[in-house]
Amino acid sequence: MPFIALPYIITTIGATNYGIIIFSQTIVSYFSIVINWGLDVTSVREVSLNRGSLKKMSLIVSTVFTIKFILFGLCFSIFMICLFFIPFFQQYRIIYLYAFLSCFSEVIIPVWFFQGIEKMKYLTYIRTTSIVLYTILVFTFIKKEMDFTLLA
Repeated sequence: MPFIALPYIITTIGATNYGIIIFSQTIVSYFSIVINWGLDVTSVREVSLNRGSLKKMSLIVSTVFTIKFILFGLCFSIFMICLFFIPFFQQYRIIYLYAFLSCFSEVIIPVWFFQGIEKMKYLTYIRTTSIVLYTILVFTFIKKEMDFTLLA
């Protein structure tokens, strides 16, 4: 669906505004890397090896979620300091803040868990639904150049 929405987005909001959105997403992707901290790799292995033990699985899941929430909190604190004290970020502060919300999905959507238990169909449903919903929302709410703040 992005191949349908992308030409519409660029034509509607303009290349410069689209560049601002992409730049904000790029900055935020560094925070996503920190939040994941390699847990998406090691956790898949641990979940896969311990599928038979509910107690071990529970410990793995709660540990990973706890670590990710702590890392999210630290990243959010650093991000907020950057937004309010570094002049470069102040002009499009709201865009960066909206973009940072995507980091929360790194915490709450346990891709690593579904990979470990080999139930990828649930992730497929989630991702397909979100892509379709995104496309519908783009065509519904992005009508003029200044709507680019809604895309972050």
